Amino acid sequence: MLKRGITERGAFERKAIAQMRAGHGWWPVALTLLAELQDAYQEADEELLEVLYAHTAGGYGVHKMTRAGRMQALDARLADELETRYGTHTPISVHDMACSNAITSLDMYRSLSDRFPVSVQASDYFDALWTVTPDESVFTVVFDANASPVQFVGRGMVISASHREPFRYPLNGALRALLMKFVLPTAVSLLQAHLESGGNANDADSDQGSIRHVRLFHPKCLAAAAESTNFRLVRHDLFATSTQPSTQQYQVVRVMNALTPHHFDADRVREGIRIAASQVEPGGLLLLGRSSEESDGAARTTAYVRKDDHLTSIWTLNDGYEWPDLVDPEISTPPA
Repeated sequence: MLKRGITERGAFERKAIAQMRAGHGWWPVALTLLAELQDAYQEADEELLEVLYAHTAGGYGVHKMTRAGRMQALDARLADELETRYGTHTPISVHDMACSNAITSLDMYRSLSDRFPVSVQASDYFDALWTVTPDESVFTVVFDANASPVQFVGRGMVISASHREPFRYPLNGALRALLMKFVLPTAVSLLQAHLESGGNANDADSDQGSIRHVRLFHPKCLAAAAESTNFRLVRHDLFATSTQPSTQQYQVVRVMNALTPHHFDADRVREGIRIAASQVEPGGLLLLGRSSEESDGAARTTAYVRKDDHLTSIWTLNDGYEWPDLVDPEISTPPA
């Protein structure tokens, strides 16, 4: 049989999510819904949006799972520290790196904006999807940020392009084979031609099909960035900075839930910490922590101050960053 997926908003979507979370059945979720939610987000869509983010993974394979309000205590502690160091009139610049869908970056921006003139740059490597619908095809192909195929989305159903279908759905497997052979090559060619033409952040329509660039930042964050230049959303690969050093420095650099051995080996984490620290201006703060298992904002965080080219821990929250031994107190500039 063909298993129906979650491809639309409404009663079926809500029922399917409830069944899926109760462990009843397999409910593939169409990532094309993210484009619809960008255009017409409502608070009632938050549960669907959370499921969609939980199904997205790209770049380094980290899923985009976070929720508003998780880091309120950290935001308040940071605001107190900044007021002590800079007063309330000095403009504060922040880079929130590897920020997932940036909803906690928006929380921080709003919290700090109540007390300071502040600008926040929220960045993530896996910041968008591509959807490609070849002309006369009833299926749309979804690609991740690396232009790797993820899904085929048709009318009422979702077929994986990156993994084999479960054996208990043999018709799905047969359909996937046909889609991989006849639809995917056309979609790949359309996307590659679009990227090579320089249209890497634009939608496009042609006589061969349509292409859409779907950003993965939360709709509330996209709206906030459209309203104010002091809140910016950008694509940024933290680790690429090791070969392409950034000259920009900030009073605060925050990295939460990314630089952890749960995602990378210890050497990779050390490299990421070194790169993040190099973006902190002298006298500024580096915040490292993790709250991936927390639902109440109880983020485990350590704040480090940069003094010349040396990092010093100045306070911890909820027992602090879990891997302090991976933090090199000596800051070295990434090689040019």
